[in-house]
Order: sequence, then structure tokens, then C-alpha cells
Amino acid sequence: MGYDLKEGFYDKRTLSNDEMWKTVNWLFSTHSVNETSYKFLFFKAIIDSFNKIDEYGRISLGVLFLRIIELSWNIILKYGIRQKAITIDKKECVLEQILHEYSMISLNGNYISWDEIAQCDRDKICNTVKSKCKRYVVGALFDDMNGLFYSFNKKEEWIEPNPIMVEFINEHKSIVENLNYYKWAKFYSKVNVADVERNLSFLLENGFARRNESIYRAMLAYEFERLVDNMKTLDLSNTIEVLLTFENQNKCALDNELADTTEAEYEDEMYDSFDKMREYLKDPILLINNMKKKKIQNLG
Repeated sequence: MGYDLKEGFYDKRTLSNDEMWKTVNWLFSTHSVNETSYKFLFFKAIIDSFNKIDEYGRISLGVLFLRIIELSWNIILKYGIRQKAITIDKKECVLEQILHEYSMISLNGNYISWDEIAQCDRDKICNTVKSKCKRYVVGALFDDMNGLFYSFNKKEEWIEPNPIMVEFINEHKSIVENLNYYKWAKFYSKVNVADVERNLSFLLENGFARRNESIYRAMLAYEFERLVDNMKTLDLSNTIEVLLTFENQNKCALDNELADTTEAEYEDEMYDSFDKMREYLKDPILLINNMKKKKIQNLG
């Protein structure tokens, strides 16, 4: 099994665009078991850390797991979102256990931002998370992505992203990130209960979520897609907006049937399956037309 691997090496052959799209197919695959949110977090941490690749073409696991903590700190401690399904023993995943233990012992269960934590404590938390969590997720994501995304060595604590995949993901970053957010939010909706959703709705700014959008998708947008230098200004451009802009530029205006169609509904259609997504990326008008057909059928 991939998670048991101590090291792995990416295939250095030339990859086609179709093959690289299929590499991110793990997000759709029913064969990819996501018992926790680790893969979504690790995938985003890698993408966010492309600018920290060293002279050897590597990213240290210390850098990646620090980023995972930065990503998950608010999700776990501020919003109380579970990172794995509730089991009979109600045991949390290791990441949750580590952060909750620190919060209870050092903060009396109160929330403060990650930036306010003392540097010595941040270092200890990062080392603990890295030591405990690297065992599974590094090899598991390597395997899910067919050994094409990165090489890794758990003992030496590094990954080496495949330069071809780095270039591809940077070129399609908006689409790949939005897909990860979408599937990540779907995972949260499956493993969390209604009380968590109500609390999340209360904590997020009023009116932040797009109409018909999952509250978990709204949370991810709130945390990761706002402009850093102006927290009141939102930068929520995503795949659907890109496609609709493309459609408008081609002077094919939306018919009345789609006047009230939300971006969340477009996302549900586009990300329903890998094959659908690939077809819609090749032909954005096909997405528009299929949404029209669905609207007409629903009206009928």
C-alpha cells in the first residue's frame, strides 16, 4: 500500500496533458480512500510551497507540515470542523488530537490565531505533527497520483516535485485549486454534523457564501481565497467564473433559462466526474448547454 512506502521516485518520462489531468484524478477516484482530510491539506500545502523549492529541487517536510498547520489551525480550533468521520470510539485524527491537546493545556481551550502562538511552541507543534502525520499521507498521495507528482524520502524528510507537474499545475492553478476545494468541502459535509454547520454559519460573515453553496466551501473560500492585503475585499474568481467569462467573450449570452443559475450549481455539474470536467474544459459552451437542458427538464 502507498502509505507504507518509505520512499518513492516520480517517473521522469515526458507526460502528455491528458496524463497530467489524469494524475489529479485521485480527487474523483472511488479507489482513493479519504478517511481524513490529510490528502486535501497536503495537496494544497505542496501547491502553496512551490516557491520554496530549494536548489536541489526539493521541499522539506518541515515546510509542508508547517503549512498544513497554518491551513488547519482555524478549521479545527476556530470552526470546530472534524477532519475524519465520527467513529464508535469518537477518536479524532492525529492532527486534531495534537492541536486540541495544545489548545486545552496551553490556551485553556480558548482560541487565538496561529501567528500569536510563541515561536518555541510553534516549532514543537510542527515537529510533533510532522513526526506523527508523515507516516501515512506522504506515501498515500504519491500512490494516488500514480507516482508522477513527486519523489519523497520519509527518513530524510523531503519531497521533490516533478518539474513537469509543477509547470502544469501552475498553468492550471485556478482550476486545480478550485477542484481541490470543491472535493475537500464535499468531504467535510460527509463527516460533520448539523451543529457544526450551524456554528460555522454563525462564525462566517453574513452573506459571504454564494447562493446554494455548501457552507464548507464558503469557509474554504473565506480562509484561503480572500486578498491578504485587504481582508474585506474578496478574490473569489474560480473555474466557473473563468468559463462564464470565456462564454461571454464569445458573445453567446446566457438565455433566460440560466438567469438564476448559481456558480455552486455550475460546480456541481462540472465536478460531477473526471470525464465531465475534461469535456467541459475543452468546450465551455457544452457546460452552458447542458445546464440549459437540465433547467428546462426541471421546469418541465
